Amino acid sequence: MVVIGASQREGSVGNTVVRNLQKAGYAGEIVAVNRHYDHVEDVRCVNRVSDVDGTIDLAVICTPAKSAPGLVEECGEVGVRGVVILSAGFRETGEDGRELERRLLAVAKRYPNMRVIGPNSLGIISTHSGLNASFADTSPRRGHIALLTQSGALGTAMLDWAEKEGVGFSHFVSLGNLIDVTIADLIDFLAEDPHTESIVMYIESIADARSFMSAARAFARQKPIIAYKSGRFATTARAAALHTGAMVGIDAVYDAAFARAGVVRVEEFDDLIHCAELLAHHKPPRGARLAVVSNAGSAGVMVADAVLQKKCKLAEFSEDTTVELYKTQHDGDSALVADLSGERQRSGLDGKDPCEQLIENTPAHLLKNNDEGAGRCTGVVNPVDLFGDATPQRYSRAVQTVLQDEGVDAAIVVLTPQALTDATGIADALVESARHISKPILAVWMGGQRVRQGATRLAQAGIPVYDTPAKAVRAFSYLYRYSKNREVLQETPRTMPIEFHRDRAALRESFASLMLSESELLSESNSKALLEAYGIATTRPIVASHADEAVRYAQQVGFPVAVKVFSPDIVHKTEVGGVILNVADADGVRAAFDEIQKRCQTRRPDADFRGVTVQPMVVDPYGRELLIGARRDPVFGAVMLVGAGGVDAELLQDRSLELPPLNERLARRMLERLQCWPVLGEYRGRPPVDMDQLLSVLLRFSYLLADHPEIVELDVNPLLVTPERTIALDANIVIDLDMPNDGTTSPDRSPQFPHLAIRPYPDEYVRRCRLADGTQFILRPIAPEDEPKWREMLATCSEESIRLRFRYLLQCSNHDLAARFCFTDYERELAIVAETHRDGKTEIAGVGRLVTDSNHEKAEFAVLVADPWQERGLGSLLTDECLTICDGWGIRTVTAEVDPRNHRMLQMFAHRGFTRDLTDEDDILVSKQL
Repeated sequence: MVVIGASQREGSVGNTVVRNLQKAGYAGEIVAVNRHYDHVEDVRCVNRVSDVDGTIDLAVICTPAKSAPGLVEECGEVGVRGVVILSAGFRETGEDGRELERRLLAVAKRYPNMRVIGPNSLGIISTHSGLNASFADTSPRRGHIALLTQSGALGTAMLDWAEKEGVGFSHFVSLGNLIDVTIADLIDFLAEDPHTESIVMYIESIADARSFMSAARAFARQKPIIAYKSGRFATTARAAALHTGAMVGIDAVYDAAFARAGVVRVEEFDDLIHCAELLAHHKPPRGARLAVVSNAGSAGVMVADAVLQKKCKLAEFSEDTTVELYKTQHDGDSALVADLSGERQRSGLDGKDPCEQLIENTPAHLLKNNDEGAGRCTGVVNPVDLFGDATPQRYSRAVQTVLQDEGVDAAIVVLTPQALTDATGIADALVESARHISKPILAVWMGGQRVRQGATRLAQAGIPVYDTPAKAVRAFSYLYRYSKNREVLQETPRTMPIEFHRDRAALRESFASLMLSESELLSESNSKALLEAYGIATTRPIVASHADEAVRYAQQVGFPVAVKVFSPDIVHKTEVGGVILNVADADGVRAAFDEIQKRCQTRRPDADFRGVTVQPMVVDPYGRELLIGARRDPVFGAVMLVGAGGVDAELLQDRSLELPPLNERLARRMLERLQCWPVLGEYRGRPPVDMDQLLSVLLRFSYLLADHPEIVELDVNPLLVTPERTIALDANIVIDLDMPNDGTTSPDRSPQFPHLAIRPYPDEYVRRCRLADGTQFILRPIAPEDEPKWREMLATCSEESIRLRFRYLLQCSNHDLAARFCFTDYERELAIVAETHRDGKTEIAGVGRLVTDSNHEKAEFAVLVADPWQERGLGSLLTDECLTICDGWGIRTVTAEVDPRNHRMLQMFAHRGFTRDLTDEDDILVSKQL
């Protein structure tokens, strides 16, 4: 590697980089580039990059910004593979710097085989390779956390803090201005790195949202990513026109995106590293039910408060746990708890609540005030108070008891240093207990010098320990959030067939004329027409330019009616008094027309009043009002929202965000996150809403957003949801007049759906075909909903077929394993299933799978045909289909691993021009250049 701008001047960037490389023990050759020196820190120095003999793997540029474009050009000419630019003075300095950065980027693009980190980077560190190519003033120890930061200053602060805490890193990358190598590129690299168990990121902004989402989702399925995003309260660059826009802030979109990608977002900067270690080394909990064990009631209450504030749950103990805890609390009062179970049997009280029995038989002086209605005695509710004289044995027994309860997912153990407290002994007892327990344990050792040794023992044993209850609960909330995020990444949705009267390509084309409107704001009538085309029921408005016309239309649709202002300049009709409901007769319609016109002239004299709309009044005593909407975010594209609706929607701020496309589970989770979620079920005598119909509307809304990138904002408020139907009562759409819409799609890898951060289901690869024997199939991409059919297919395969495909005997009943094959990221992976109907049932007969590298240059192919369908040409059909797709993607090389015993497969590949690249006793690697 070379250091361009290396210097003998102590404290300079060039000198610090050379010293750091030497200190880290870099084993490769280091060459300095500076025409003023023969040597820098005993490192040979040359005049220019072209004077270096051999291939240069990495060049670090430490010179002033203006020299960077020329130096990158030199690096490209001699075949340098990687460049890290430490120089500052680019777009962060103003227009001149932006122009310099554009020149730098233009040079870098001329050399596609050379990758560039920076500029304005602090450098890179790879501890397991002995590489510290940075000007940080500390060299971190080896570890398993990779740190990516968009702030060099905060990066050095984290390195310094980690050194103090004894935390190590696998890699450190200061991202700089990200002109070439992106966050997604680095996540993909770290996914393959055996030394990296988790990623920590400090993020200020994301440029390529789709690449980031794709890489993060792939990584988070196996290992945790923890992110701190600054700028939580940045305002949007463009004022929102609709309710949805006002309710969708930039930070809320990042929250939704991180959750969808499986990234855990921390709230405090100092949580980053601790959270990474916690998530990397502790099994995620099954749920959010926490048991709290403490030697002080006040400390337990503090934890309980924090638990509820973080929307976790205090576990409810079983009767057996309650009895055992009571015995543990009073382990010194043998007369009180002796042979409790025997006494219950003798008294015939086996069916009675054991705590009620304990209350009846416990001396009054041992009872404190408590909620006897709950049937629980003091100290055996959650939080568990072990009292100030709690011994190590009492702690150990209590912790093991609560964690053996099926209703408990994790425990927080709190210690306060009281007169009789053995903080170190209790820590040792907790360490011993943890060896026999698989559920997470978090410790809170409150205090200073008296608890320090015990806290150290816990940390050394791998038990996370904190000095305050709030920190411990916050850490558990991250652990639980990681568990939920991973669950979402692998959760099998219920199949909900969504049918349209016309195919979606025809829908896009037919509504292209609407998008050519002269106004950004579509009329309510046109907005609802688009909703109806996607199967979302609406109340269609009829435009009336004068009062008599309004009366005539009202008589046609039937009273009562709703009368609303019709103006291209008025979005929020209620704000100008432009909505009058429950109009019962013709006189009322005339009066409503005149009143609305008068209000508009008073409150919005600048608006173009074109009359009113008349539509049937929909009233249902069991109806609930929701809002569904969308907004185009500048980073993540289309963002979907559902929330409490009506005129108070912005005030209530009860909303849930998600990135389209949706499936049934994602749509349901959106609803479950709402505070008004309980109201949608059976509530205070009202029957539940038709949940399937509501979910169907959300899915149809998601399709609409995917098909129409020109939509900037979309508002359906209110969406009336009843036990019988879901209907849009009002709708507004704002469009981008500058975005072309030709309604076309292409099957290649050119950016499709550029307004979506997650690529939707690629229905362009769905087609019908038949085998030589006449059997008809549908070839289509696999979907998460296919998991049950995929398992059924595997169940029809012999052990030999499974071994030849997977190299081991795969268990088809394992959901986590099945999810790996059915939950595909269509941005980088595609599995084509052959689906057919037999004996009145739909089944999957075979699967061909393509997995590409991050650059979409190479693809790995594999195929499996179920035993009943083998030797009928289906494997060849799937192979040819996948090769055609690769050709359309621009893939250069297709590879496949084949078991040497699989002669039919080897023959099939040979007939298609594959050549053998590598052969051993276990595998034959074949490849084909396209």
